[in-house]
Amino acid sequence: MRLRLSYSGTNIDFNPGLGFDRPDLPDRVMPRALDGTEKYYGFYTKKRWEVPIVKMSSTNAETRINTWWENGYQCTFYPDYQTSPSTSYTVRISNDTRPLWHHIAGHWDTDYSGVLILTEV
Repeated sequence: MRLRLSYSGTNIDFNPGLGFDRPDLPDRVMPRALDGTEKYYGFYTKKRWEVPIVKMSSTNAETRINTWWENGYQCTFYPDYQTSPSTSYTVRISNDTRPLWHHIAGHWDTDYSGVLILTEV
């Protein structure tokens, strides 16, 4: 399986690591009223992908992925670019911490690993 993440004409093609998951994340819209009670207005589902990255070059990890995450850019994600290149989603990298920061043994300064969490916008 080949994945693609794209922003502003820059494409990153990569293979997911073991444990690649495509769960749907339920989300509720429940604002509080002035008296403190919650009002339920709807229920919808956003797509969410957890993509383990085993090995990504420092150029793609540092210059692109981590920068896109820091700036909160909306990217285009192709979950199966190899067999279905026309299926894409607008996503944000929604990791709580820097997505790719682990260095790989033997390649301390050239390759990174980590988990990329992508949530549909």
